Amino acid sequence: MDRFRGRIVGLESAYKLVATSRTPMALVKDVPPGVTVEYIAQAVNEGSQSKPSDPVSVTIPPVGAQEAAAKPTSPEAELLAPLSAIAPRSNGNGNGSHALSRRS
Repeated sequence: MDRFRGRIVGLESAYKLVATSRTPMALVKDVPPGVTVEYIAQAVNEGSQSKPSDPVSVTIPPVGAQEAAAKPTSPEAELLAPLSAIAPRSNGNGNGSHALSRRS
């Protein structure tokens, strides 16, 4: 199982549990627009957990900014970037949801 924790930079000092999953990815909902969020991931196995990943920062665009952003120009641009920890990605519909993934 994986645990994902997040905090709003400049507003929260401690990470809060935002998702758990039996797969190395999860969906985080209700992220407010116009903020930067840091996420960390931990693997959990039989009561013990791994060292947290390095934090990954995601800046959530303000409302309306997502429509103005350029669309990907190739299918490869749609793929998640290979990160050493987790790879957040907005779902693009402006509802503040992000998919998180822990690299295996």
